[in-house]
Amino acid sequence: MKMNLCRRVGTFALSICLVAGLPSRASAQEDGDAELNAAYRALASALPAAPREQLRRAERAWIRFKESNHAAFREAAGRIGAAPVQVGRAQADENLARREQLGELLASRSPRSPALAALLDQADKRLNAVYRRCLVALGPGDGQRLRETQRAWIEFRDEHAASARMIISPGADAALAAMLIVTNRRARQLEEFYLGAPSAGTRELASPPAPREPEKADPTIPDPFARVR
Repeated sequence: MKMNLCRRVGTFALSICLVAGLPSRASAQEDGDAELNAAYRALASALPAAPREQLRRAERAWIRFKESNHAAFREAAGRIGAAPVQVGRAQADENLARREQLGELLASRSPRSPALAALLDQADKRLNAVYRRCLVALGPGDGQRLRETQRAWIEFRDEHAASARMIISPGADAALAAMLIVTNRRARQLEEFYLGAPSAGTRELASPPAPREPEKADPTIPDPFARVR
């Protein structure tokens, strides 16, 4: 059963979760960490015991991935010509993405589409192709670090999907949507850092903003922010 978490924690907590923007100074990183921690606490406090424990497992998996990913970026930066500021920006962007993921869970909101399974299959193939290109571009040492990081990311992906299934909906859609969002993000992240692909923007939105007042929506087009029922 879908839980209306917004009513339980209020709009103030939701505004914390959805806060956007990257730190412009090194000191702002601490503010970003504090906002992320506040978002996590707001969501965890609204959950019953079982989904709260699952959220805790997902957050621990994300922390392991984030730390491994940051170390991999830092170690490879000099050899691939990435400036130190790019490493810091990538870490800040990862925190922002996680806050947005928590905001989606808090709002019990998930993209819906009859083609989620097919889209996820396409995203997996794209990520695998990008990942292999990154391994080729890196030497054996950096490649091994990337392999370790990717295993940590897979653990996070699966735990995050399990959280979405428990918090948003027991059906498959919420889990598939969660996996699709983080898979697409991971492919972009690897492309931009290791392969030098131009960034689509510093902010990685999980999905486009919901229309405030839909007017005669086409029933054949799924609403990306429709609540799972």
